[in-house]
Amino acid sequence: MRTLRLQLTGDLDVVAAPAEFQRLIEGTQAGDRVELDLGAVKFIDSSGISMLIRAKKHFDGVGTELVLVNPSPPVSRLLMLTGLTDTFAIHDETPEPSGA
Repeated sequence: MRTLRLQLTGDLDVVAAPAEFQRLIEGTQAGDRVELDLGAVKFIDSSGISMLIRAKKHFDGVGTELVLVNPSPPVSRLLMLTGLTDTFAIHDETPEPSGA
């Protein structure tokens, strides 16, 4: 399994969300693990939440795991207020690889 990490910065809003969605899905393959680092996202609105849900549905459909990593306080708060904390795999840090 290949792990891809993408960091988002700044605002995840109506202006940025469509381009970030395209950037997120480019270059992924079935079976990949995509880690979306949200630690530097300063603002997120309903368009950003919609983009995350759309990405999850896309990745679920092609057998790719999506993990939200290091969500900033604004992202964590909105995920909690919208009841989406159980929908996404969320990690405060990138999980350590399991030893083989």
